[in-house]
Amino acid sequence: MKLRDMNWPAFYVTSALLSLIALTLVATNADAAGLTQQRQQYSLARHALAVGKQQEFEYLATQLQDYPLYPYLRYEELRRRISTAPEKDVRAFLDNYSYIPAARRIRKAWLDVLMKRGQHRKFQQYYERHNNVAHNCFDLQVRMSAGNAPDAIDEIKAFWLVSKSQPKQCDPLFSWLQKQKILDDDLIWQDQYAAISNHHLKSFVSVATKTTDHIVLAEIYSLTRML
Repeated sequence: MKLRDMNWPAFYVTSALLSLIALTLVATNADAAGLTQQRQQYSLARHALAVGKQQEFEYLATQLQDYPLYPYLRYEELRRRISTAPEKDVRAFLDNYSYIPAARRIRKAWLDVLMKRGQHRKFQQYYERHNNVAHNCFDLQVRMSAGNAPDAIDEIKAFWLVSKSQPKQCDPLFSWLQKQKILDDDLIWQDQYAAISNHHLKSFVSVATKTTDHIVLAEIYSLTRML
């Protein structure tokens, strides 16, 4: 084919496409090599953290800030020192990485710390209702101490009327129900029946002491013999 017979526009388009493909392949290979290096650094950072080499961990971690698993490095590091971590570190983590599932674990662990310290106000700042009964009961304690007892009665009853023993954080709530004459023998009977029906005898024993009604106790005892 003579040069004058060539379809020059098509030739230039084809050449451009081939050049683009070549550049894409080069970039892809470079990205793959970069990811491989980051994976290796990630493994090294986790190992450094596991063996207590904090400076080495921080050095490696700073090179992985654009790596997809970087937030989990920060999670592992904070989780290991959550009981002594400054509040600003916890707040920064929750602000920056609230989108990862591990953030919920950090929040729960931090709530445990605040609950053990008895820091009511701080606890409420971080509290979000979830399936941790101890946290939920402690939140009710805080609300009641702030004068919101009437609003908490139904929630406390709900924790009472379960078929298993509840954590110790719920005990002050149940004692309050008793003092207010809200926890009567009828409510105790409902709880005992649920415990016995579900074979939670430990719960039955712990709660049976809260009634002095001998008829109720006799009925509960007769039910236990049927299990």
